[in-house]
Amino acid sequence: RRAYPYQKLSFSEFLEVCKQIQQLGLIFLNGQIKKKRRGFEYYFNQLSTIPDTKQFKVFNSLDNSFVGVLDEEFVALNAEPGTTFILKGEAYKIISVEEDKILVEPVEDIEAAIPGWEGELIPVPFEVAQEVGRLRRILSESLEGKTEEEIVKWLLSSYPIDENCAKSMIKTIKKQKKYGVVPDDKTILVEDHENSVIIHSCFGSLVNETLGRFLSSLLTARIGSVGLKTDPYRIILHFQVKALELLKEILFSTNPEYLRNYIEMYLSKSNLFEWKFVHVAKRFGAIEKNADYSKVRLSKIVESYVGTPIFKETLKELETEKLDVEKATEILRKIQNGEIKVVFKEGLSFLGRIGLRHEFAELVGPAKPELEIFELFKKRLMNTSVKLVCVNCGQWQQSFLVKEIPENIKCKKCEARLLGIVHPKNMEAIKIVKKKLRGTITESEKGKFERIRKSADLFLVYGKKAAIALAARGVGPETAKRILARYHKDEDDFLRDILEAEKLYLRTKRYWKI
Repeated sequence: RRAYPYQKLSFSEFLEVCKQIQQLGLIFLNGQIKKKRRGFEYYFNQLSTIPDTKQFKVFNSLDNSFVGVLDEEFVALNAEPGTTFILKGEAYKIISVEEDKILVEPVEDIEAAIPGWEGELIPVPFEVAQEVGRLRRILSESLEGKTEEEIVKWLLSSYPIDENCAKSMIKTIKKQKKYGVVPDDKTILVEDHENSVIIHSCFGSLVNETLGRFLSSLLTARIGSVGLKTDPYRIILHFQVKALELLKEILFSTNPEYLRNYIEMYLSKSNLFEWKFVHVAKRFGAIEKNADYSKVRLSKIVESYVGTPIFKETLKELETEKLDVEKATEILRKIQNGEIKVVFKEGLSFLGRIGLRHEFAELVGPAKPELEIFELFKKRLMNTSVKLVCVNCGQWQQSFLVKEIPENIKCKKCEARLLGIVHPKNMEAIKIVKKKLRGTITESEKGKFERIRKSADLFLVYGKKAAIALAARGVGPETAKRILARYHKDEDDFLRDILEAEKLYLRTKRYWKI
């Protein structure tokens, strides 16, 4: 108890931790606490306080090129299929997240993207954000009765800024005042724009993150998936349906004392919680330091520790590092008793447009144009290798790059065009065809032959176009048949259909084994 970190530690909490590490085989607990031999090993493994973090390699799904790496924390927080982020100055959308790699595609929507470095930014404290709000209020009030020169003079004497900066600040407030409301330290502005709501709240990074997660968790339970993005001065929510009235109900009717409970329920089911849980469990010795947990469902492990010191410590660390529950509770209480004014308005103000347009957009390079993205896919597809196997005689097979397949190719032995299309490394295809022709094919091989036969039927009807479709990742004979049967005005239209089918496969393949 004399050590500062443990000043508030109760005896019951201490005993709870002792029982936990006893179950892990680190100590004897029988009236006295004695360490076991494994306790020495645990001690030396925990000398470093720096957590081991995993990195995910990012690959462009269009041409298989290496893009860069993302830290485990960023992946845990943001890496859901469909999420757009910025890496090396370009925007990418996540197609799929696998054990140690992420497949992405380039996109042009650079303004909506999350920077890969966002998780490394120092949070803006509540006090700083409040000072920004106070300054907005002073400038807004000053513009009612003072000249711009007087306001500039006051700004220069009050803050370490130059004249251009002062004029820029005044210009921003003037533009916002045209909308009718300037959000400040005592006023929250809620803007309803299409299926999004922008909540202007000068409460800093941690408080806004807490309020954002609180609101999104309650909204998700009522209307389904809700997108959330926060910064020190606003909370942005994206809905599938209009939900402004429901948002009002949550803000003004939810007991502030329950905010912590809602946050903890939300956190305990999040990817972020699983990521932090692994690090805490490793510190406790519940998970080996070098354990590969990528092949197990972390949610099941987390469930088995609900209510334990490991689970509680995970929540506590997340609330300390990523959130400010106490201050958020205070803010919600002030909203409900009228100390903080909330104004609801339709449309987007000047500050609202800034919120939807990502503040880091000016730091990144231009996005790749859509045509260039498509050309990358086209080049990769045409340079993919496939093997043609004669299903008519079973005596000929040959591998080609897709772009090099002759238009009127036939079997070199029997001159038939019934050519199956398989992966170039498929060594058993020709053997299966021969066994089928001899009548010695087994039950387990019949399914494989049918797939070869279906691809051969497509090649017989569509020729090289069938090979192009089947060369794409995750496109089998059935999908290729649907694509080939559609009308396409030109080759690019046909290839775009294949690209969409490939992206669908990459997004959904993780569910196929379930």
